[in-house]
Amino acid sequence: MDYKSALHKLDDVRQFISEEEYHRRKAQLAQTYGTDALAQTIVCFYCDGSDKYTHMTRYSLLTFLQNTPRVSVGVLTHSNETRDRLLRGIPEAHYARILWRVIPMNPYFKSWNPTQCKLAIQQFVQDGFNTLFWFDSDTITIQDLTPFLSTFASSPASFYFVPDHVMHDPSFRENWEREPP
Repeated sequence: MDYKSALHKLDDVRQFISEEEYHRRKAQLAQTYGTDALAQTIVCFYCDGSDKYTHMTRYSLLTFLQNTPRVSVGVLTHSNETRDRLLRGIPEAHYARILWRVIPMNPYFKSWNPTQCKLAIQQFVQDGFNTLFWFDSDTITIQDLTPFLSTFASSPASFYFVPDHVMHDPSFRENWEREPP
């Protein structure tokens, strides 16, 4: 049995054991199969294709790729054209670390912020990732984030939030209360 198969079996019994026990067994599997938590971790970005945000996303993606070399990257776009525009300026040496997904333009929820497309990061679970991080296009990475990402991925925590301006936007809060995900 390989690591992925063993992890799927563990996931099958997850509902019957405590979160602490689940993470203890998961860490034990990783040690047994020589797989660390980073192997199942991906940091995701979204590029909408606009001039302003494509440039911002490219810079955000590039600083992450250059400073955090051991972590996979997922990118969501609405078209292959947007993907190709985003790739301009990213050295080809980084391409192997990037997984692409083209996602539909239609929103999950009506009258919500257009960045709700970030919910599509769940698609990367099908590729064997079970720890998914979302980075906004205005995130600049100035040092290796591997220690932070690895610590979180190995922890029993399910969520980590960084305060964002949108959390204080009244229209966002109204939409959240009116039509929660």
